[in-house]
Amino acid sequence: MAKMGVKKQQRGKQSTAKPRRSKIESGVPEPESDEDIWRKIWLGHGTLKHQVMKVLEAEGIKVDETHGNDPNGDILIIHSKDVPRVKEIIQTLTGTEI
Repeated sequence: MAKMGVKKQQRGKQSTAKPRRSKIESGVPEPESDEDIWRKIWLGHGTLKHQVMKVLEAEGIKVDETHGNDPNGDILIIHSKDVPRVKEIIQTLTGTEI
């Protein structure tokens, strides 16, 4: 029967193998977790939303944040008469048509 397994180190001899370094020590970045990826998306979304709100307010358009994961969107336009102007501003900011 053949012996299988790890070789035993002989007495008196020290291993010449180098100790392993962690990925952080070696400069290799750790892969991002799903939570890390979603956190970046969520933070970026909040930043963008607040930037858009500042632009709209600078244009004299009254807006507010929606709450409770509103299916109608994240920004509440207070006066419906401002909706066409808001669309123009969003199109200018994004370079797309709404």
